Amino acid sequence: MNILITNDDGYNSEGIISLYHQFGEDEENFINRLIVVAPDRERSVSGHSITYQIPVRIKEVYKDGKMEIFSCTGSPADCVIIANGYLEKNIDLIISGINRGANMGLDLMVSGTFSAVSEGYIYGIPGISVSLFQYDDPDYTFASIFMYEFVENYKNYLPKFRDILLNVNIPPFKDLKKDVNPLVTYQSDFRHLAYLEARHDPRQNLYFWIYWKRNNYTVDENFYEKIERYVQGEEEISDIEAVYNGCISITPILLDFNLRRDSKKFKKKDLEKVFIEIKEAINKSASIAFANSLNKIGNYFLSVKKKGE
Repeated sequence: MNILITNDDGYNSEGIISLYHQFGEDEENFINRLIVVAPDRERSVSGHSITYQIPVRIKEVYKDGKMEIFSCTGSPADCVIIANGYLEKNIDLIISGINRGANMGLDLMVSGTFSAVSEGYIYGIPGISVSLFQYDDPDYTFASIFMYEFVENYKNYLPKFRDILLNVNIPPFKDLKKDVNPLVTYQSDFRHLAYLEARHDPRQNLYFWIYWKRNNYTVDENFYEKIERYVQGEEEISDIEAVYNGCISITPILLDFNLRRDSKKFKKKDLEKVFIEIKEAINKSASIAFANSLNKIGNYFLSVKKKGE
């Protein structure tokens, strides 16, 4: 596989470093070429912006065997355009992340992380965006291990579900329900709230700071009961419900905005069948990846502990 890794936090952010180090080891040897193209600085909440009237520059910052890392002066979408148009003509998968903080619900509309994979969708490239729901001193170790294990198991399904993007959100490892497999969720209407702070410059000209406040969500004390109904096929769970209650959320996203009886990609009567098939594929791949990741992370913590003794 030829894999492109990108994000919106910058090529030297902890999340992307953890991800490309994990994939760079490639102990299962399923990666042919690993290209990292990411912004040269943070581009959070950049949405699907594309640089149009000024040049976009890239710089090679690392090369070792089959892994190459480039910084880019543009947006996450620009990174995908350049990687696909210049660096590698046969990209098999785009992985965008690991984002610092969750990307759920309607936040996907402004997420630079998700916009990278949606830009790849335009060229027919499968994509997975991944975020860690941890803002303060995040530890990406488990999330990067899980993503490697998941891709290793899910890669055979990519040709079948080429038109379906996956949006993955992972809770902090300390809050993770380690007895519950990742959940296939639906996109909620969750949205971080935008606020304005008005100020005046020394000349009394008005200007604004636009900033975000976290939109809190209540943890469900009876969530295990809901999981039982989910396993039985009696109830669906949203991305925000899963993550706030300590479960990995994997949301299949179909970028077809047409409200009509026959969509561009799938006929309406086929959608239920497609969803059932991809849910089964994700469940199978994710459950194996989850078990392998917990085993690996356990061995990792043991090795760290022994070094400190």
